[in-house]
Amino acid sequence: MSVNLCAATWDCSNAMNQAKFWSAVQDKPVMEGATEDFAAIGLQDSPNLRPHWMFIKVPEGKVDKNRFHPRSDFRRPGNRSESGHHLT
Repeated sequence: MSVNLCAATWDCSNAMNQAKFWSAVQDKPVMEGATEDFAAIGLQDSPNLRPHWMFIKVPEGKVDKNRFHPRSDFRRPGNRSESGHHLT
């Protein structure tokens, strides 16, 4: 079984600002239609260009919770058509 990181999600106070920063770091564009509430990098890219980066505005500040939420895709090697099992 292999593990592929499909998407990474960050909780933040301003999704657009975070996406712009990471967009410049990666030299990849922020998705069209991004807002202060939700923005992404690479969401429309092909699966072999993963992970997709998503930024979501949350009302609470950083206190005790994890701000980063990776999404992994577990598949058996050589079986790309098999539906993956997800660990989030």
